[in-house]
Parts: sequence; structure tokens; C-alpha cells
Amino acid sequence: EQFLETLAQDGVTLEFHENLFRTRILISKLLKYAVRSKVVITDEMIKDSFNQKYTKILEDGGYYLLQFGISWGLDNDSSSKTTMVADKLAARKKTEKVHALIKNGGDFKELTKKYSNFPSREDGGDIGILQEDEMPAFIKDAIANLKPGEISSIIETPAGFQFFKLISSQNDTTV
Repeated sequence: EQFLETLAQDGVTLEFHENLFRTRILISKLLKYAVRSKVVITDEMIKDSFNQKYTKILEDGGYYLLQFGISWGLDNDSSSKTTMVADKLAARKKTEKVHALIKNGGDFKELTKKYSNFPSREDGGDIGILQEDEMPAFIKDAIANLKPGEISSIIETPAGFQFFKLISSQNDTTV
């Protein structure tokens, strides 16, 4: 009853409203059939879109990286030498486990959020774009021969055990 009253206030008949609704449904079906069914987005198109977005940023040089890391000995003051060695060994084993999972197709960002204890953990290991002159030597060495999408070997640094995924670089803009 309220609906019919609202239509009457707007000066619209129920039949007019039904025809308008029916027409909109038909137009929607026609669009779905004639247009949407013919729109295809390929993996190559997605990669091209990604490259257009990120390679513009990398034109001046740089490397877009993800980082995984586990530190050890966070409580150095109260740890004995034996505890430090055990902590370091546990960190290495955990890093190796996650490295293997990622190399076998695991999601880098999700596994980093779950297992890393580095500050980049919150962003899934995303440390952004680093220029070559901004990187410590150990990162340069770790990613030197990587192609976009590849994972580095595990390295030991003063901060812990780490490895990286190269998303894109100044030298190779394909993903």
C-alpha cells in the first residue's frame, strides 16, 4: 500500500513502473550477453597493466622487493651463549622451512605475515622500491642475478636470516 501511495505521489502508475523495471532487466541481460560475455582479460593483459604501473616508478632505476626475515637473540642481555646458538639455529631452520614453502608456490606475503619477525611483516614483507645506492651490499649481492618473480637464497645478516623476492627491477621490467 505504501509503495502504491509513493507511486501515486510521484505521478507514476503501477503499469509504467513494471514496464520500466522489465526494460531495465532486459537491457541488463542484453549487456551481459552482447558485451560482458565478449570481454576477456588475459594473464598477459594483467601483467601489462602491472608493468605499466610499476615500471614507470622504476624508470630512474631501482628494485621493487619483498623481504622475509627472522632475527635471533632479541633478548641478548639475558641469554647465555648456548641459548644464543640454539636461538640462531631455530631461526635458521624456520627460515629454511618458509623459504621452501615459498619456493614451492606458497604465498610470499601471507607466509611473511605469519612467520617473519621483521618490521616489514605487517606489509607482507613489502619493503618497496630501493635504489641501488640505497641498498646494503648484502641485499645487492642476494638479488644481483634474480629475475622478477624469483626468490633469493637465504643469507645471514646482522639482523638475522633473510631472503628476498624481486618483484621488478630497472634491468628487467617483466614479471
